[in-house]
Amino acid sequence: MVVQGAVRPHRGEEAPREIAFCSYAIMGRDLMVIPDTTADGRFAENPIVQGDPHIRFYAGAPLLTSEGAALGTLCVLDYKPHRLNVEQMRALRTLAGEVTDLLELRRQAVTETLDARPQLRTLDLAYITEDRIHHLRAIGDDRKTVITLARTDPAWVRADPARLYQAVDYVSFTALKATPAGGRVAVRVVNSPSPTIELRQPAGSGPPMWCADLSGTRTSDEPVPHAVAEILRAHGATTASTSDIRGSTDVLIALQFPAA
Repeated sequence: MVVQGAVRPHRGEEAPREIAFCSYAIMGRDLMVIPDTTADGRFAENPIVQGDPHIRFYAGAPLLTSEGAALGTLCVLDYKPHRLNVEQMRALRTLAGEVTDLLELRRQAVTETLDARPQLRTLDLAYITEDRIHHLRAIGDDRKTVITLARTDPAWVRADPARLYQAVDYVSFTALKATPAGGRVAVRVVNSPSPTIELRQPAGSGPPMWCADLSGTRTSDEPVPHAVAEILRAHGATTASTSDIRGSTDVLIALQFPAA
């Protein structure tokens, strides 16, 4: 899957907007799927269908902000006719939402919007985590990657809902990305001795950049993981430890918050 505003048909050259599939997809509110471009009257005579690179399949999801503005599209292409199953369509929609969230977070980081004081409320960390895990399961299902969540009592924290959702979503998404297809990410939220999100994932990828930044090991050069670390810092998440699990090849990342 690639993010693009126009199809790149050959050697990195962009197709003119008037013949790009994405110019149609970006005008919609949902996924646009073309199983066979040669059978679709809008695209059958398109130069990039009739000629190099002979695109035969297209699926694109618009990248829509919370205000409804279209930033671009996330699309997949193939050189032969194809159909997406229900899981693949759900995954593409979810991934488009993730890309939009990351672009928005990056914009906030670059424009220093995140410097404003958080609007704190008492929230259940377990509820927020469960919501984000449920959201990401469509991507996990498509990759045959299992995401499990265990929670006990409510884990109350003082947090800015919008910002904490951004941070927990990114932390969970990076754990999913670091896990090979067919693997497993186990998430657990506990309340004692302090509200904590534990992520257990296969070893080998090293600590994520947001984790290294938050722990003070290394400041990230990338704006998004650095912004996530700053959000977590603003919420008092002062420890993010990575440790090997005895008798397992997995790694445990623990993200702790002060109790409300």
